[in-house]
Amino acid sequence: MHRRIKKVFTFLREHTCVSYAKFATIGGLCDLDHIVVKATSPDDTTLPDRYVLEILQIFSICPSSFGSFALSFSRRFGNTRCWRVALKCLLLFHRLLKALPPTSLFREELLLARSNGLMSLYPCNFKDQTSSASQDYTHFIWSYARLLDESLDCCATQAKEIDEYHTSSHESFIDKMDEVRLMLEFLPQVQSLIDRVIECKPTGKIARNTIVQSVMKHVIRDSFTCYTTFKKEIVEVLDHLIQLPYMNCAAAFEIYKKAANQANELCEFYDWCKSLGLCGMYECPFIEKIPQIQITALENFLNGMWQSTDDPSSSTSVSPLTSTEDGNDYKQKQVMLLGPSKNVVAAVSDPPEMHGNIDSEESEQHRKQNRQSRFDSEMQPLIQLEDDNQDWETLLDASVSFQLSTSSRNNFYLQNNKWEIQVYQPDSGPLQSRIYP
Repeated sequence: MHRRIKKVFTFLREHTCVSYAKFATIGGLCDLDHIVVKATSPDDTTLPDRYVLEILQIFSICPSSFGSFALSFSRRFGNTRCWRVALKCLLLFHRLLKALPPTSLFREELLLARSNGLMSLYPCNFKDQTSSASQDYTHFIWSYARLLDESLDCCATQAKEIDEYHTSSHESFIDKMDEVRLMLEFLPQVQSLIDRVIECKPTGKIARNTIVQSVMKHVIRDSFTCYTTFKKEIVEVLDHLIQLPYMNCAAAFEIYKKAANQANELCEFYDWCKSLGLCGMYECPFIEKIPQIQITALENFLNGMWQSTDDPSSSTSVSPLTSTEDGNDYKQKQVMLLGPSKNVVAAVSDPPEMHGNIDSEESEQHRKQNRQSRFDSEMQPLIQLEDDNQDWETLLDASVSFQLSTSSRNNFYLQNNKWEIQVYQPDSGPLQSRIYP
């Protein structure tokens, strides 16, 4: 009984607000408050397009009305307990975000209103009191509000900078790396939006509701754009993976690993949408599933790529006082190197720093010598001649003589102190041919 009274009271209050807004509009008092109230009437009809166009027209005439809309939306969405009104408020908010360009001040005004506490989408305090499936409607509205809240945080400036990088015809290597790092900051936000889209899947009998399906159609179309953008940018990141620092490579691997799980979830989500007729059979983008063998191969590649790097924790720095030489010997060597001058006192008073500099210089020279020796050894010929005056003919003669002395074949024989070889000719039969005197 108490629940039914709340339902009737909410119904009367919402209809009273709509009636007042219509009466005020007839009297000439047409402002954003009245348009928002009329657009979000508590009936089963979808959001009328004409109210969206009226608000866009007001924005084009008076850009300062962005803040007024934020206040009107906040009052309407925050005071209602009807799921129809709440869903239409969020859908109106969503369509205005899509209609206005990313460079518009509308997004900035909404972020300002949220930061000042005038507007709150997440956490959402809405709770339905007008339906028997109030829990399903409440959960769906919470998920949808969180999706819109994160769409505000998905900065349009980053997407704009990425587009500028793509459109630039001449870019250096540094600019390309900055673009990839910017993608690594932008892609997790896109993945988070995809997660919020999947969470917006309605449960129970509310999936057949007309208003819910109209909301889901807009959500699904936005997910197409998110996934297409993500797929294009992640390929760009993987192409430059070897050129990135280790921390950026690890971040790219986590993004790629999460994308493998999201691909399976998106396939199930789009199949469910197709079964309800929310999107066409060939309207969804092709979801490229990432096999686990690629994830494992990429992980092994990164581990093998960086395991040869020096570990700062394992580097041993030898103090001059703990080496084989004591402090007095070190001081004596410093005096012998510097000689009797005024700088001797400074050198002796600070031996560790000087010793560290000398050790670093010696170690650097030692590494250079090792590299040079390895290079010289690689550039040496495979066969060394004992005498520099010997040529390749003498070497070949010696190698043939050695082979002939160890060979047991009967086609080689010695005649008149000259080696002869029996060569078979198909036409004239075997003949004798002399080789190497």
